[in-house]
Amino acid sequence: MNTPETLYNDIIDRIKGNAPVLEDPDRMLKDIMLKIKPLKSIPKQNKIIMILSRTSGIAAAFLLGLLVYEIFFIQDHSPQNNDLQHIEYSSENMHSDLSLQLKNGNFTEKKQIILSIIAQEQQRDKERRTFYANISNYAKTR
Repeated sequence: MNTPETLYNDIIDRIKGNAPVLEDPDRMLKDIMLKIKPLKSIPKQNKIIMILSRTSGIAAAFLLGLLVYEIFFIQDHSPQNNDLQHIEYSSENMHSDLSLQLKNGNFTEKKQIILSIIAQEQQRDKERRTFYANISNYAKTR
């Protein structure tokens, strides 16, 4: 009697000894080529997506370049604390000078003084708004 090991070895030897035989090699080659041909052609939709992805990649690279340029090559125009102190100091001096002029003048002079005060206050408010906008923009960039 054959042991299971010898039976197993005989089966393995028979399998190794048999070479595969193709029944119809030409038909098999045609089938393979018919399956490969559809893979070669890319649909138009994929071409459009490819063009859009390349364009968006170029735009992203351009924006990244602008960001690097802004960070490294544009000078820092951050507002200084001296600007705010100058605005506050000038407004205090102006009020004391104008109050003296209002006490010693007639109606038209007082009207002109008041109008000049309003104009100066509007100018100072505008300066304050731009100053604080600059500060907030500076804080956002940091």
